[in-house]
Amino acid sequence: AGIVHQINNPLATMTLCIESLLREIKRGAIDDEKLNHKFDDYLNTVYAEIFRCKKIAGNLSYFSKSAARDRGATDVNELITDALELFTAQSRYAGYMVTTELQKDLPPITASSRLLKQAFASIIMNAFEAMEGTGGRALIITTSNAGEDGALVVGVTDTGCGIEEGTEEKIFAPFFTTKSGEGAGLGLSIAGRIVTDHGGRIEVRSEKGQGATFTVILPLEGSAG
Repeated sequence: AGIVHQINNPLATMTLCIESLLREIKRGAIDDEKLNHKFDDYLNTVYAEIFRCKKIAGNLSYFSKSAARDRGATDVNELITDALELFTAQSRYAGYMVTTELQKDLPPITASSRLLKQAFASIIMNAFEAMEGTGGRALIITTSNAGEDGALVVGVTDTGCGIEEGTEEKIFAPFFTTKSGEGAGLGLSIAGRIVTDHGGRIEVRSEKGQGATFTVILPLEGSAG
């Protein structure tokens, strides 16, 4: 946990610096249009790589003994909004149409906001990656407490490549990935364990070539662990 904290501090500083530079570029700080585009592209690439580092550090923090101690009343709608902002600030995701249908009177749950935000970010990133290069451009995120026994339900639906038949059960296994040469295969695995540790579960509905829907179901009363 101490190592993760030490890593995250400089990463956060670098992120702020890059965001500041990107704002200056958008304001026309560089007159040369070609150079302006190059700086924008490179800075967004660095920004994305920093986010990858933060994600890896976040995965490590999950295994620390203090990971389950920071639980309290948590607004899931706020977590969804915060998790989305990690992506909407990047030009890489600018071409996607993101729709949110968040129930306004959603009751809070007892949870670790830090860990649940990490879980939602992993599921959202998986959705974006499933749409890259497939022509899929629509992402829909919903929240409600219409689940069984009034459970809180979060739905993340993409229009991407879908999931190969027979691999639905494997996608939450550690180190399983369908991305050749990319990814450590930990994102969905950690997300699944975080949700399970909060007394919930993740259901997946998909058809090859027709996108996928990840449904996170969380209890409203307390949490496991």
